[in-house]
Amino acid sequence: MQNNEQVSVLTEGHVCTIVLNCPLHNFVDVALLRALANRLEALDTDTNCRAVVLASEGKVFCAGADSSDVMSDGSFVYSAQLYTQAMRLFRTRKPIVAAVQGAAIGAARGWPSLPTFGLPVRHRALASTSIAWASIPALA
Repeated sequence: MQNNEQVSVLTEGHVCTIVLNCPLHNFVDVALLRALANRLEALDTDTNCRAVVLASEGKVFCAGADSSDVMSDGSFVYSAQLYTQAMRLFRTRKPIVAAVQGAAIGAARGWPSLPTFGLPVRHRALASTSIAWASIPALA
C-alpha cells in the first residue's frame, strides 16, 4: 500500500483501490484533489492496473468542498486551484468505480460524470450545494 496523509492506494491483482481518508467527513480541498489526480494519473501509466475503485474511510463518502477558507465576499480562496485539480480527474483513462458509503455531496456529486465512473453501492445519497445546477455542469 502506498500512502500519504489523505489518499492511500491498495493494489490487489489488476484492481487498484484509492481510499480517501480526510477525517471527519472527507471534505475536498486542493491538496486532496491534487493527491487524487496524481494517483489516478500514475495508475493510467501502470499497465498492471486495469480498473480503479474509489472508496473512503468513515461514515461519509465525501461531504463536498472544504469551506474553511472562505473570503469575505463568500468566494473560496482557492477556487481556481480547486477546479484546476478537479479537471485533471476528467483526463484520466482507467475505469473508475466508486464504493460509496453514506453521502456524496457537492464536489463528489459531480464525480459520477467522469468518463468511466460507476456507482455500484445501493445505499448512497448524492446532493448538490449549488443553487444553480448549471453553474459548473461538469463538477456540480
